[in-house]
Amino acid sequence: NGAINDTHYLIVIPRVFRAGTTHNIGINIFGRIPCDVGLRLFDPINRGVIRQAWGHFQPNEAGMLELQVPEGLYKPRVLATVCGKTTEKTVGYEALSKKIFIQTDKPIYKPGQKVLIRIIFVNSQLHADGKKVSSVTVQ
Repeated sequence: NGAINDTHYLIVIPRVFRAGTTHNIGINIFGRIPCDVGLRLFDPINRGVIRQAWGHFQPNEAGMLELQVPEGLYKPRVLATVCGKTTEKTVGYEALSKKIFIQTDKPIYKPGQKVLIRIIFVNSQLHADGKKVSSVTVQ
């Protein structure tokens, strides 16, 4: 949050950005003057802006900007420009983790019974990722 002349603003961003997702960033402009707001995702390693979103916001109306977060970042920074003034914030970053869903044909087995399982790789929205498992070893 901050202030520019008589215009105050509030930008709500998550503490941690997750790779491969789109985040809705809350924008509020308080005062009497409409304002252009820009968000840029900056990669300090490659020293460049990798994603950006811009919008025009009316005073005393809540709004949103969508910011897509790609994979492969390290300590990204968010640059917020409100009415021509830029501020900077470092945010956390969480890489995509591989998730596996394991399903069995029944909840309880007796000793010696054959166990049938299905293994599915899933993405962050828990949809099938499409990768095939060729073999599994159970010990």
